[in-house]
Amino acid sequence: TCKVEKGHDCLPTQSKCSPLKPETDIDPVYGIDFAKKEVRSPFRTAVMPILHTSSNDDSIVVQGADLRIAWSGMIDRKSGDLTVALGDSKGAYVAFGKCKFATK
Repeated sequence: TCKVEKGHDCLPTQSKCSPLKPETDIDPVYGIDFAKKEVRSPFRTAVMPILHTSSNDDSIVVQGADLRIAWSGMIDRKSGDLTVALGDSKGAYVAFGKCKFATK
């Protein structure tokens, strides 16, 4: 799980980005399930599919897309820092947070 600490919502009709607000009343937490290859976002009602994953000693990168969105996320393995960027036909957002790694 990754708790969002800050986010920016950017629209092509505006000259500045505004604060990113969750789509639902739940806590602003990303749920990343590598086994199911999906991400639950507090900023979308639909599940975001993971289509590509790569990792090294420093970071984990996850990326996905469907017919409505394209997104990419990066998690720092040491600090747990998260950055997610998503674009769709209406605009884009960037969210920053902190992840907790599940133990086996």
